[in-house]
Amino acid sequence: MILSFKNVLIVSIVIIFIGVTAIFGLKAMTVTLSTETSSNGEIILEKVFNETFKLTMIIPKDTYALGEPVNITLKLTNIGDENVTIHHGWGIPLNYLVLNQTGSEIYNSQWVTIVLMVRDETTLEPNMSIEKSFTWKQVSIDYPLRSFQEYPVSTGTYYIVGFTAFDDGFSTLHSALPPAEIQII
Repeated sequence: MILSFKNVLIVSIVIIFIGVTAIFGLKAMTVTLSTETSSNGEIILEKVFNETFKLTMIIPKDTYALGEPVNITLKLTNIGDENVTIHHGWGIPLNYLVLNQTGSEIYNSQWVTIVLMVRDETTLEPNMSIEKSFTWKQVSIDYPLRSFQEYPVSTGTYYIVGFTAFDDGFSTLHSALPPAEIQII
């Protein structure tokens, strides 16, 4: 049986998530996924996790011209019926990464964020959200070489993955959305 790249990518992410869950003993999570692509190509991905949180990513369209900025909005919502205080590093604990056609990570918003060793906390009331907007400039970064040199990407298929990581005072919670496929033409 031959699997497409997209199927291999999704299976790999699921296997990694299960492995992380087993190794780090994260809380048992109920996960509900929802994906919508509107007629104008807008991508909306949602994932409910830990029965209290919903992670949402919105990308305005699924096809971009080469060099056109890709706007990404991530939102974390308390869908529970009690206030929840989350503990995290400085800033809002929402980020994204970009994978190329072969599944290699070419960009991660954490690579270009100045991380201060400051412990911060945010209290979310029921139905309250925190949101963060990003613009991917269609570049890859040679992070492993530590030079942080940006290189323009070429046309093709790319996958954007929104994710969050924080603790709720009891355990560390990680959640990632499935990859959103975009085309650069």
